[in-house]
Amino acid sequence: MLKHLQVGSLAIVIPGKGGNNVRAAPNGTSVSGSPIPEHAVLALLPRPANWSGAYPYALNTHVWWYVRSRTDDHVAPHRFRVIEGWTAANEGANDFLELMDGTVAGVDTMGTALTTHLGAGQDVYVLPSDGLNVRAAPDPHSARVDGLVVGSVVSVVGSPVCSNKMVWWQVQPPGAAKPIGWCSEGDGQEWYLIPLTLE
Repeated sequence: MLKHLQVGSLAIVIPGKGGNNVRAAPNGTSVSGSPIPEHAVLALLPRPANWSGAYPYALNTHVWWYVRSRTDDHVAPHRFRVIEGWTAANEGANDFLELMDGTVAGVDTMGTALTTHLGAGQDVYVLPSDGLNVRAAPDPHSARVDGLVVGSVVSVVGSPVCSNKMVWWQVQPPGAAKPIGWCSEGDGQEWYLIPLTLE
């Protein structure tokens, strides 16, 4: 079992193994959707509400996690399909996922050191199924100036700002002349913006 993986972590699909299937149940015979491509980043989610078994779930030689990530399928220009379900982290000693390390973005107004997985100029996508608010300033109480739907690709620009126990980035959609506002990278329990790829 990959002990370094935990709920709330971001992980990378290890290249050279063909991507990771996402399944309806934690076994190799359940219905499979589009795979998560190699190099893609995924979020390890809490156990789903309808799952009462051990978590993560070990079955034979596989260890299964419930995840959310993107596929290679486009649902619109600059927007990927996001998929949620079970994926195998490893088969015995053969790992399919590895933990994505973050770096310290800075210290917020409350004195808390905050971690980021992003860097200026990087393309990211929106992970929450209900989309993401774009704010006028790096503050959850700032005016909403726009919104991004799940799977939307934007670039993060400038330097991150740490505020209200969140790391904030200015976001710029493809083709835009300048940033449209600020988005939080996550709230410490859920990630909102994650790297498109680590290729």
